[in-house]
Order: sequence, then structure tokens, then C-alpha cells
Amino acid sequence: MTYEYGSNIALIRNWDYKSDPTVNNFVGSIYLESNLKNISKPYELPRLSDEVFRKIFYGMSGFISTEHQQIIKEALEFRYEKLLNGGIIV
Repeated sequence: MTYEYGSNIALIRNWDYKSDPTVNNFVGSIYLESNLKNISKPYELPRLSDEVFRKIFYGMSGFISTEHQQIIKEALEFRYEKLLNGGIIV
């Protein structure tokens, strides 16, 4: 997701957050999930609780809508579960 999404709800609704996005780095692969599979030991990451989301979205209500925040939350939850089920995080 890039800055052009801004407050354009139609764009954010159509964002395919379930895809394996390309990333710009020098870890190994251009794909996020492929790079994460190179981690030799599962990374300990806390559950995504309501408190975590309050911290993530703190101060953002003035420039992104509640609907935008909800879609971002769904994307983070989807990615978290996928990484958890894949053994990349514990």
C-alpha cells in the first residue's frame, strides 16, 4: 500500500492484502513471505489485542477514516495468522 490510497476508500477496499507482496530489500527474495521463511528460529510476537491496535492507530483518526483503520486491522490480523500458522512467529 502506498500513499496514493490516502482517503480513497474505493482503492483501500480493493487492496489485495492477502497477496504475497514484493519488497525492496536485499535479504534474498523479492517476496515478503519467501524472505520470512529464511528466519531460522521462530520470532516471538505478542498477540494482536485491542490494546495493540489502539497503540497502532493512536493519533490517526484525524487523517484516516475508521473504515480505513478497519481494513488495515484486517490485513494485519490476516498476515499475523498466516505467519503463526507457518511457524514463522510464535
